[in-house]
Amino acid sequence: MKALPEEKQKLILDISSRDKQILEFENKLKSQEKLTRQYFTELSKSEKLNLQQEMDARNQKESLEKQIEALKNNLDYLRSQQTRSEQNNQQKHHRQIYRYQNWIGQIENDYMAIRDSARWKTGNFVVRFLEILMFRKKQALVIDHLDQLFQEYHTGRNSDPESMMRKVANDMTDMFNSRRWKFGHCIISIVERLIFRGKTKLAADHVKGIIHEYRQITGDNLS
Repeated sequence: MKALPEEKQKLILDISSRDKQILEFENKLKSQEKLTRQYFTELSKSEKLNLQQEMDARNQKESLEKQIEALKNNLDYLRSQQTRSEQNNQQKHHRQIYRYQNWIGQIENDYMAIRDSARWKTGNFVVRFLEILMFRKKQALVIDHLDQLFQEYHTGRNSDPESMMRKVANDMTDMFNSRRWKFGHCIISIVERLIFRGKTKLAADHVKGIIHEYRQITGDNLS
């Protein structure tokens, strides 16, 4: 009869031990469930973060592609503008060259008429006569340089119309400022007034008009 209480007590102890084990197991299970929930929560956050980063990267890529496309379009536009500007400058240069060539031809014809005119011949005679009286040697004249310039231009030794126009404009200006031209022009003008001849358009006036237009366009005021 004494064995029963011992068995009962042992059974109670066994049941109590198992209850503790069950409680510990439940606690471990709850802890594991908590950890699992935390894991999935962190995983979800990580997935959301990765997704957000992917979206940001995609948006950034699209923005960069748009910027690159805009830069390409801008570059193409600038290149087209540069090409158009170069073409316009080239056309303008060709027109200017043609204008110089035309002016040079006109000035050469007028120069030949001026050199053979009574004004230049009279002035040249008077000045040379005065030089002889003062025992001065004959020096090279501006017409000698002009003759050389036109010869070089036609033979190709000075085929640059822009350079040629500048030299011709300077020499013709020197010619009109020379004592020979001024004396001759003054003497012939007096004679024309004495014989009541009206003022006529001179080749020199035409040359001066061309030089004036040339200097206005180029800003070249050197004489």
